[in-house]
Amino acid sequence: MSEIKRYKNYKQRSKRPPPEYSTRPYDGKTVRWEWKYEGELGIYPKDWARRFPHLAERGRWVITEVK
Repeated sequence: MSEIKRYKNYKQRSKRPPPEYSTRPYDGKTVRWEWKYEGELGIYPKDWARRFPHLAERGRWVITEVK
């Protein structure tokens, strides 16, 4: 039986990229963009991500806040 090495300081990293900020040139407002998975957006049911693993990775950038 093979041994599995476990690291004490191992931290699982999120595949979700951090939010990004940009400024709109026509009104100068700051826009916050976040990565949302399509299951979170309700494009398809969340249980499909369990049945079809390639759907779990699909997502898009969405504007979540305008200041």
